[in-house]
Formats: sequence, C-alpha cells, structure tokens
Amino acid sequence: MKKALLSIILSVAAISCGAKVLRDIPYDPAIGSAGLGDLYLPDAGNGEMPVVLAIHGGGWARGDRKSMAGVAEFLYRDLGCAVFNIEYRLAGRENHWPACGDDCVKAANWLFSADFRQHAGFSPKKIYICGVSAGGHLSLWTLVHMPTDKVAGCISISAIGDPAADSAHRSRRYVPLFGKEAGEKDFLAMNPIPKIKSGMPPLLCTHVTNDRVVPIASHRAFADAYCAAGNACEFFEYPNFIREGLTGHCIWIPDSDPHRLIPEIEARIRAFFAQPADRAPAVVSTEIQILEPAQGAVVPLLTDAQKAYFDIPTAERRIKFRDVRFRKELSRSGEHAPDGKVVRQAYWPKTVRLAWTPVKGAEAYTVTVKDAKKGETVVNETVTGTSLEIDNLEVAAEYVWTVTGGGDSSGGTFKTEDRTPRLIRYPGVPNVRDLGGWIGLGGRRVRQGMIIRSAGLNENAHREKVAPDAKETSEGEPKLITGKSRVEGENGAYILKRFGIRSEIDLRSSKECFGMEGSPLGPSVAWFHYPSSSYAGLHASKKHGDRGRAAFTEVFKVFLDEKNYPIDFHCIAGQDRTGSVAYVLEALLGADEDHLMRDWEATAFWNRNVKFAHAERYDKLVEGFKVNFPADTVRERVEKYVLSLGFTEADIEKFRSIMLE
Repeated sequence: MKKALLSIILSVAAISCGAKVLRDIPYDPAIGSAGLGDLYLPDAGNGEMPVVLAIHGGGWARGDRKSMAGVAEFLYRDLGCAVFNIEYRLAGRENHWPACGDDCVKAANWLFSADFRQHAGFSPKKIYICGVSAGGHLSLWTLVHMPTDKVAGCISISAIGDPAADSAHRSRRYVPLFGKEAGEKDFLAMNPIPKIKSGMPPLLCTHVTNDRVVPIASHRAFADAYCAAGNACEFFEYPNFIREGLTGHCIWIPDSDPHRLIPEIEARIRAFFAQPADRAPAVVSTEIQILEPAQGAVVPLLTDAQKAYFDIPTAERRIKFRDVRFRKELSRSGEHAPDGKVVRQAYWPKTVRLAWTPVKGAEAYTVTVKDAKKGETVVNETVTGTSLEIDNLEVAAEYVWTVTGGGDSSGGTFKTEDRTPRLIRYPGVPNVRDLGGWIGLGGRRVRQGMIIRSAGLNENAHREKVAPDAKETSEGEPKLITGKSRVEGENGAYILKRFGIRSEIDLRSSKECFGMEGSPLGPSVAWFHYPSSSYAGLHASKKHGDRGRAAFTEVFKVFLDEKNYPIDFHCIAGQDRTGSVAYVLEALLGADEDHLMRDWEATAFWNRNVKFAHAERYDKLVEGFKVNFPADTVRERVEKYVLSLGFTEADIEKFRSIMLE
C-alpha cells in the first residue's frame, strides 16, 4: 500500500498558476476505477483553504470526472480551493441505486481521513460539495447524509432535487438507475428532501429557466424545502438566452475544453465562497436576503409549453391544430407545481417567483412590486412565508420590488421577457389576453392594458328547468334566466383593481344577454351591447346579412373615444366573434398574418375541440377580406373595410395614436 501511495505521489502532474494535481487517488479501492478521483492542491494553500468534493453528471449512468475538470480548475485557480474530482459507480447492469449515492458519501467522508491528510498535508474542518445535473442530485444527497458540522456549503448546478417531480418528464432515465421501471417507493428512496433538517449549511442552486434536460421545478422543490427548514439557500435562475449558443442545461460556455461554466454561474459561486464559512442559517439572520429573481434578471411570462407551441412553424401548427391528442395535451399544459402537479390553467401566464431568506422576528412579510416606468404599484401583499408568486405583469417591462418584515427590508429589480402574446389571468373567466405588448406600425409598441379580449364575464342566459310534461303557455312556459356572473365578489374586485376596466363591449346576442342591464363588473363599467357575427359574417353574408358590419361600426366608435379605456370586449367563449374583432383591431395596428393567426390560435390553450380549426373558421375571415377588400397587405385590406363602414383615415389614425406608444 505504501509503494502504491508513493507511486501516486511521484505521478504528480505540474499545472499552471502554482498548483498541482494528483491523479487517480483512491477513496474506495474496493470498487476499482470507480473509486478514484483527481486531487487539485493549490501550492499557496494551507489547512484553512476550502476543500470541495466535485461530482460529475450524466444521468447516473454515464460521464466521468473529465467533465468536471473545468469546474475544478476554476475552483482552485480562481478561488484557491482544494478540489477532489471523483468517479463513482455508474448505473447499469451491475450497479443500481444506491451505489452511486453511497460512493459520493464515502468520498466526502474520505476527505476527513488520514489518507487524505497524507496526500494534502492537512485535514479540513469542513468541506464544500459541488455537483452538476445528476451530480447535482448526488451533491444534495451527500449534503443531507453528512454531519451538519462537517459541511461548510453545497453548490448544486441544474440538479434533480425532487426525483418524483423530474420523473414526470423523463421517467425512462431512471430505468438504468434501478434496473427496472421505477415506482413511487423507488423515487422516495433516492429523494434527498425528506432528509433535510434545520441547522444545515448554506446552499447555492443555479438553474436555467427553460432547462431541456432537467425541469427547474424539480430543483426548486428541494430549495423550497431547504428554506422552509430555516436553512440559507440562494436560487439563481437565469434565462436560456443569457448567452448565445447555449443548449440543454445551458451551463457550459460553448466549445470550452475542458467544460467551463458560463460567467454568470461562476460569479454566483465566487460570491458564495466570499461569504463567511460559518455563516449562520438565515432563520436567525436579522437581514433579509433576496434569493430570486437575481438582480436585473429577465423573467419569462410564458410557460415552456406556451413558448414551444408558438415556436412551431405555421404550416406545422395548422396540421397539429387538427390533432385530437395534441389539442388535449395543449389544454392540459398548465404550469406545474414542484411536485409535478398542474396548479394553473394552460391559458394563464407563467408566474414570477419572488423569494427571500427569513428574518428573525418576522411573522409576516409585505411585498410591493412597482412598474418602474409607470410608477404604478401592481402588487401589494402580505404573506407569512418567504416567497410569493405573482402574474399578470406586462411584457418587456421593468419592475422594482421590495420585501419588508422583522424591521428589515430588501428588494431588487427585474425585467420581463419581450415576447407575446401577453396572456392574462382573470379570476373566474377563461381565455383572456391583452391585445398589446407587440411591436406594431412604425416600430412602435402597442400599449398594454388598454384592450383586453376575454370570454364572457357572465354565463349565457338559459331556460329554467321545468317538468317534462309542462305546457308552454303564456303563464307557464319556461322562462329565460339571466346568466350567472363569473366576476362576483373577489373576482371582480381583483379585475377592477388590477386592470382598471372602464368599458365592456359585449358581442353576444340579445337572447344570450337576456335580463342584463349593465356590466357584471358593476356600475363603474360602461356596458356596450352590440350583437355581432363572426368570420365571413363580419363583412356581410347571406346568413347574417349586415349584422357583423353594423356591429363593428358601433364597436369601433367605442375604441375611438379615449375616455372608454381600458376596454374589455368579448362574446361568450372569447374565440369567434371576439377573435374576428381582434383581427381587425390588430391589423389596423400593423400586425402581419402570422401574428394574427397566432393570436387567434391561442384560444386552443383553453378550447381542445378540433372543430375550432382554421379551415372551418379563421380561413373564412381571411378569405373574406381578400375577396371583398383586395390589397397587397392585410393592413390595407382591413383599412378598406373600416373605410367602407363610413369611418375616415383620420379616425383610423386616431385609434393608432391611442394604442401605439
């Protein structure tokens, strides 16, 4: 054994920046090459230098320590850390869970052994643990299985934090790990969350928002549980477009060899090590620290599923629109909770998560979010936890937020992604979105919060239920009952406060609106009732006559009066009559055919019926304008239509002046 150790020491390879690396150091000789690691030792270091256990990724079944060489070099060159970059038993025919987990825990404990001291010349008081992807999971697993007084901190990069949540997206990757189709008990056996306890060391988690390999919700589930136990945890979420050329996990600088972390992650790690090693858990801190979003971060307002749909080429989208399974999946693609359960409707916008560390003495926290440009307060809530999820933010906007509690306050700024449509959550009302947010005519952005399209704010009128043998007489015939409101109480109060609706345009028939005398939102909202037609009926048709033209004439007059804004317009579903009016308004503001089609298609996140499709509906609207008002562009066709109703070019320009920034 002494000769083996001597030969290893003599095989030291000199490396730059005054450091050395010892190759193939065994931490567990019993498992052969899987129990080896490379030990990086800065020459200028001593017994006080940080010692880091580095754990590679690869889905537990592939990869090796070479993939972490760049991380190891960053840690010892830039931060002066000693690093032990290890192998472990890869999952496969012979090795199943918990082999790799046991190996990582054994490697961590080896760093406190006399064997390590013989190589390094010192014994650490505490160690750090750092892992990527599946190695991130193993770093968390090692963290929760080590004595809390032996670990100074942990860094998990793009980690699987909750295997159960991750398995809903990538169940097949667990087959090699368990040698079978994994079940609930298997996922529980490898889940580090139940092992979390209070008094654990600081944790840094980094994850790209739209991770194509490991969904961010899995990682966040662990971070949330870690914080809930009173432990210090920073969750650095960053957008996938933060640097060009990033794919998959979005963690490596493209074409770097060895793999080097993107500068944003390295900066977070640098700051993490700059904190005192004996930093107390956040639960006893007297200062609030912001966990997310990162200062100045750009946050998405569309979910991954929503983005993926709108990224599909036009011709392919039209085909998928007729696919029953695809439409069903689309309507079920709402935002998921950390446990994998859908908690939001597929047609709602993505939430933005604000999170901070707990502060001593705080029983509740007050969170305020303001629009930096407008100066308007959009959120002012008091919560008992240390996070708040908000929505209904504007696209391409900057927000300033603060959190106050326990006599302390903190905050930051963030921006929202410049991507439309701006989907909106109306409590109690489906299929809602803003007509604004995109770049319109002359490169000017269409104002947001001015025109909102929605489904009906109340149900349609219906006939009362009567006995089957009842005679329909003037005295005893079934009566129409006014449709039930969808915006009573808190629902309506939120809509009025958040969006300031002043006018409602109702495109439904008189029968659908039987008994209505005003807006379901109350007397503060003007109610304009103009029964309309849709698609071909908007121009004129044998079936509907001039009803569509007459209705749009009155509708457009409402949009020409500035005192009517903000305006909500709708039919019952917010798709056909509403979609036809939206087509005209957006075309006047400069929308091209693709934008108009995508806005119409967005209803599919709510309506899974394949009869709501292009050929039967949307195409008739487009074709009607081409035939009746021929011109080179959709904008010119729609302009001709509006002029044919008796409006002037000055009227059209007035509408644009109201709606374009």
